[in-house]
Amino acid sequence: MRFTNVFALTSVLLLPLVTLAKDLPPWPSPVPGHVPPKPGEHPRLLFRKSDLQELRLRASTENGQKIIARLKKLLGEGSGDLDLDLDDLDAEEDSAKAKPHTISHVAGYGFLHLITGKKEYAEKARQRMQDSMNGIPDDDKRYSWKAPNGALRAGPSLGWHAVGYDLAYEGWDPAFRKKVAQEIATYNRGPHCSIEELVAGKRHMPGSNHWGMQVGGGALAVLAIRGDPGVDNEKIEALIKISRKSMIRNLTEGFGDHGSFAEGDGTGVMSSHISFLPALQAWRVSAGLDFCSPRPNARWTCLKWVMLTIPKGGRPDFPARGGYPHRCILALVNWPFGMKEQNPAKILPKLVVDKWSGRCMFRNRWKDQDDIIVDAQLKSTRGWMGKVSVSGNRRSPSPARKSCSTSRARTARTLLARTESHYLGQIVLVFGRILKAVLGHKLHYWRT
Repeated sequence: MRFTNVFALTSVLLLPLVTLAKDLPPWPSPVPGHVPPKPGEHPRLLFRKSDLQELRLRASTENGQKIIARLKKLLGEGSGDLDLDLDDLDAEEDSAKAKPHTISHVAGYGFLHLITGKKEYAEKARQRMQDSMNGIPDDDKRYSWKAPNGALRAGPSLGWHAVGYDLAYEGWDPAFRKKVAQEIATYNRGPHCSIEELVAGKRHMPGSNHWGMQVGGGALAVLAIRGDPGVDNEKIEALIKISRKSMIRNLTEGFGDHGSFAEGDGTGVMSSHISFLPALQAWRVSAGLDFCSPRPNARWTCLKWVMLTIPKGGRPDFPARGGYPHRCILALVNWPFGMKEQNPAKILPKLVVDKWSGRCMFRNRWKDQDDIIVDAQLKSTRGWMGKVSVSGNRRSPSPARKSCSTSRARTARTLLARTESHYLGQIVLVFGRILKAVLGHKLHYWRT
């Protein structure tokens, strides 16, 4: 009888694992009605000129004003003429401080120029671009236009300056536009730090957290200057073809189909959030190719955090990567203005399986700090260092990755003994413990 129950449970759990590659939709898919930008047409990466009216309306709302005020604060401009209390925006104390210079100051000022129409912001964007070209580094000196600390930092440094070029383009004179475009097109800061190497990810491979930052930054760069005056467009078109392949490689060789990353979640944030996800947006907006809708891979690099995050201090404890101006730009452009809030339980499944890594994520609800989460990875994944990665570290793992929240879930964690069983046996073990965490009564397990 008990073996019948185990077989039934195993059969149900395996259902999400049997999707065949031939059933997957084409990738990327063309964006319906997309009109390619003309040479010299900007902005084009995160949004188009036709989107400006809507963005200005967003910026006039209460939440939009807070986002713009925070952007000005991070640029060292204060909150301007907006009489707003920013305390609720400054939960991360360090991220609320203005920095003298960052890789996205040019983008921040270029964005303010487009939203407000004030020429002074385009001039400030020009000065910040010149400062970067003169060698002034980011507040975090590892990031720099002129002397980045390796390919890991060169990718975002190049990419976010390219976004700045895109946003400030119309406020600059033709000679300076051409100068910056040529600087981007011929970018080369030593071994592994040329635009050609960054686009292709010549340093490391997708299983390294360094890789997404390189190829993401490279993609932003080539899409920003595509067809513009002053660049070798034949060269740029060849790089765009390579970039398209790099996007797929990062989503299939670095990440799994539901958010797992080869080196673990902590380093996975670097490979996705800093420049890679904005690059996917640029591919959609500028090139008319959608890497997000056809398959779940890209979406779940973000949705994973909704699945696994427990509130702290009344706030979702999502991963954050410092107080950079570009975060405000992305917030205003992508915030779901006008959409009604819904409980994630009405939209997301409570059980998600990443087939690539054998990772099983379970959550009983989305309510408060007492939610139960069980997160188990059943297969080995290998990052750049060549060792199995299971919890964001480089130590040899037990066969199952364990992560539980709340006292009842911790009870389940104590029951997760090491096992040499094969894959099906591991599934039974893990989900037996999920039932233990949720139901709270004694269960029995078998080694297979």
